[in-house]
Amino acid sequence: MRLGCIGVIIAAACLWGGGQKVYESFASGSKKSITIEQLIKEKPDVGWYRITGARWNATDAFYSQKKTTGEFDNELLILIYPKKGFEPGDKVHLLMRQSRPDVIPSLKQLAAIDTLLKGREIVRAANKEQPSREDIEKELKMIEQADSITAKFEEDGAIEGTIEFGIDSDDAERGRVEAAGKDIMAEDYMILRPGEQPSALTGFIMLAIGIAISIFMLWGVARPTDAED
Repeated sequence: MRLGCIGVIIAAACLWGGGQKVYESFASGSKKSITIEQLIKEKPDVGWYRITGARWNATDAFYSQKKTTGEFDNELLILIYPKKGFEPGDKVHLLMRQSRPDVIPSLKQLAAIDTLLKGREIVRAANKEQPSREDIEKELKMIEQADSITAKFEEDGAIEGTIEFGIDSDDAERGRVEAAGKDIMAEDYMILRPGEQPSALTGFIMLAIGIAISIFMLWGVARPTDAED
């Protein structure tokens, strides 16, 4: 039995992923407590942190939609801000990757309100019209509705997790974030995986599987074939 290309892919993934997890575990050491200001200043490539002094809102996030159905993906990249000292025009340096299916209905509502407000503005601009008093009242109510939706998701405090890097980092995703958030995102922004911690054991298990598959494949290649009659 020969595994072929699939075996090569599985072995490579296990060796690469396992090696990264082992490196992450030893490079991170124990969990470190750090303020979000320190984290932004130091910009670590890897680490396990308890980050204090942060604030966030799950509706203030990057999200994707399925091309075929338009459905929202449950996984969000939530913008994390310093609780104090963040000024208009400052760049965002930290995102938090989190699955939040509870937020999706609210995101849909906010997207609908935003589309409606922009649509009314485009129509007025095309007709060279000024908003009437009735228009202003309706749009203020829509803005108040949006504010009441987002207010439910305001959070602050400490967050814990690991900094995403290496095989876990998606270059295509980073490109989409940089394009969509070019006015607000720092070029060297970080992504936090909340609730995760480095696991050397998992890394060693993956390495062992990768080595075992590699040995099995090499043995299969080196084994002499049965002689023909």
